[in-house]
Amino acid sequence: MGRIYLQHMVEDVPDSLLPQAWVDHDLEFFSHAKRLYDYQQQALRNALKALWKYYGCIESPLTPALSPLSKGGEGAGSGGIHTTLHKGGEGAGSGGINTTRQLNQKFWRWYLDNGLSEDLTIQLKLLKSELADLLREYYADYIDAQTGKVAYEAFINRMGFWMATGSGKTLVIVKLIELLGRLQRSGEVPPCDILFLTHRDDLIEQFKRHVEEFNKSHSSLPILLYELKEYAAVKRERRSLFQDNEIAVFYYRSDNLSDEQKEKIVDFRNYDNDGRWFVLLDEAHKGDREDSKRQHIYSILSRNGFLFNFSATFTDPRDIATTVYNFNLSEYIRRGYGKHLLVLQQELRAFKAKEDYSPDEKRKLVLKTLILLAYVRKAREILESRLTPSLSTLAKGGGSVESPLTSALSPLVKLILPHLIGCFPFPAPRILPHLIGIPPFPTPFPPLPRGERDG
Repeated sequence: MGRIYLQHMVEDVPDSLLPQAWVDHDLEFFSHAKRLYDYQQQALRNALKALWKYYGCIESPLTPALSPLSKGGEGAGSGGIHTTLHKGGEGAGSGGINTTRQLNQKFWRWYLDNGLSEDLTIQLKLLKSELADLLREYYADYIDAQTGKVAYEAFINRMGFWMATGSGKTLVIVKLIELLGRLQRSGEVPPCDILFLTHRDDLIEQFKRHVEEFNKSHSSLPILLYELKEYAAVKRERRSLFQDNEIAVFYYRSDNLSDEQKEKIVDFRNYDNDGRWFVLLDEAHKGDREDSKRQHIYSILSRNGFLFNFSATFTDPRDIATTVYNFNLSEYIRRGYGKHLLVLQQELRAFKAKEDYSPDEKRKLVLKTLILLAYVRKAREILESRLTPSLSTLAKGGGSVESPLTSALSPLVKLILPHLIGCFPFPAPRILPHLIGIPPFPTPFPPLPRGERDG
């Protein structure tokens, strides 16, 4: 397991250092029905600091921060501040000041100054020849001629959000898109096009629903969604993807991006845009980072932009090192947002076919389980926890046949549980020994929810 660097780096940056354009944002409001939790707002706050360090915090007087000179520009032409990195080249602008290479060098140096010592380079000779050739095509300037390694500096324009399932990643993604749109309009970041990628149709539909909800409460700056295949037509029809106070966002299935064209599979080169994309990945990191061509395609598309990687299951040390906010499952539970599980496996042996328990003994075990559940729910009321303790039964086999345990529990839960909850003197010392082994509930509990945590 690798070490997280970026989160600690940005959290050491005082809020007072950021210019007004980087802090004058409402990070809480999502819609009239939803407000972001504190941890979701912190993820966005960290992201803003990382982007500021990359684009806005220019230390050398020879490389001033991005200015209104870059506003409204479709490309990185002469006179612009931020120039682009083409295939194997230094940059495209004849009069540009900050090339992607310079921005990456500055950002990479920040990592090194904060103790990064792991070898994150990519060894070309260990890759399949097709993938190695692809990296040579786009990252020639970053390849060491002697070792054949690609310096990870080439891919450092990224940040990861390590967030547990159910923690509301999609809400953070939509709010991040809003922030990118606002920063583009103020000239703080370059006018890169925005691309959302995820690996399942249902996640795309979830994203669309959240955008629709967001737009109902943000009529002054709505997000317009287009499938990636519409890119050329949209670019032709719109003078700028940032006109009329709208944010254009393209979306596609991440597993349908490749270097060849088929019915649903698209060749990324047709949408390369000189690598000037802000790419947002939602659980699109699956597969070995070095062996997966698709993972490098995401980086190539954002080589002159920025990559935002959201996942609940980071394992690659490169993803972990560049994590800007960690709210993974263990952190999610530690902070009181997750589910605490107690498995009553020993008690439920009575319902196995080979166990010799009488019907009366089985009924007592079921009642004991219900009493435990009622006690925990009573504790929940007293502690004002936002979590509702529940009971799940798992039975072997499938189909429509109901297990003996489920048959016994279902009517009792509806009939008895409401009455049991009101019967406890609190605390009940005879019950506590049966709760040994349950992870301790963090105290104080988080505040009652102000909105759903969808995503």
